[in-house]
Amino acid sequence: MEKQLAELRPLLVTERGKEAVETIASAIAAWRPLYSDLAGLCAKQQFDTNLETTIDKMVAYGIEASKAADEMAQLQRGLFAASAQRATEETSHSRWIAFVLRSACV
Repeated sequence: MEKQLAELRPLLVTERGKEAVETIASAIAAWRPLYSDLAGLCAKQQFDTNLETTIDKMVAYGIEASKAADEMAQLQRGLFAASAQRATEETSHSRWIAFVLRSACV
């Protein structure tokens, strides 16, 4: 995930997208030591409130990262829609230019 986030960071153009990536990165950074704690508790067979608390924290960070990823997906859909609209407008404009130039040539 960290490698993918590092590849994604230079491609971001909106502040909301950058904030979402930072939210995901911080959630992953906070989740990683909890995973080690979880593995240690399971290895020691300590299935008590410490385990439950650790799992609850891990789930909370996972939900936080998931919400940020959903926001990024929504932002991307909006950017794609805007890009498609611009492409449609440019295509229409180019067709009119071609029509005018053909008419001028005739």
